[in-house]
Amino acid sequence: MQLEAAACGLPVIGTTTSGLLEFTREGIGGFAVEAGAVDQLVQKMKFFIENPEQVEAMGKEAHQQAQKFTWAAYAQRWIDIIDDFSRL
Repeated sequence: MQLEAAACGLPVIGTTTSGLLEFTREGIGGFAVEAGAVDQLVQKMKFFIENPEQVEAMGKEAHQQAQKFTWAAYAQRWIDIIDDFSRL
């Protein structure tokens, strides 16, 4: 669900073990918090509420990063792998 939210242009808050940092950069397209750290989650949610202009910029960044995970991008990665392999 995090990747889908990012693809829709929303910054994301997720746990450090959720895979969030595989597709977004900490503090740029979203935030990662420790699992069960309610205080960290509240802090990041308050940041979003108090900084709407940064939320918009972070959402754009999250959207851009999520584009690396489209089906077309996935197919292109496989094409590149096969091309590299065929040159061996």
